[in-house]
Amino acid sequence: MYKVTVQNEVIELTLKQGQILLNDNVLDVVKIDTGIYHTIIDGHSENVQIKKIDKAAKLVYASINGKAVTIKIADKMDALLQNMGLESAMVKKINNLKAPMPGLVIEILAKKGDVVIKGEPLLVLEAMKMENVIKSEGDGIIKEILVIAKDAVDKNQVLLTFE
Repeated sequence: MYKVTVQNEVIELTLKQGQILLNDNVLDVVKIDTGIYHTIIDGHSENVQIKKIDKAAKLVYASINGKAVTIKIADKMDALLQNMGLESAMVKKINNLKAPMPGLVIEILAKKGDVVIKGEPLLVLEAMKMENVIKSEGDGIIKEILVIAKDAVDKNQVLLTFE
């Protein structure tokens, strides 16, 4: 059994006798193309496109009927860690992103409310005539962006904050 979280809704996923059950409802899945699926559950039809899979973080980035979603998958071990209160020890919590060097903001690649994962590009900073892609140091949701393109920033200046 797995716990699947889609847009803050927790769904129980079970594999039983060759069927996929979501909250005890049979999920019919037809593969249309690579990463593209058509699903039917409880009479509701959905088009699902898988954009990216992060196996280490157990995250799937997809779109359902054209709407971007992040799907978190938790297995029995994740449930055990959560029950023991240890899940927070496994995730690096980040509060803000600081400029690693003085420079000029060239481009902002993310926006407020975006769900980002560790290593995802957030902005481009020019320093010493070189463009540097500044990436997220952990997983989070962007709360506020404190700079705009063409802003000059100092080393350790907070560029954006996370929820």
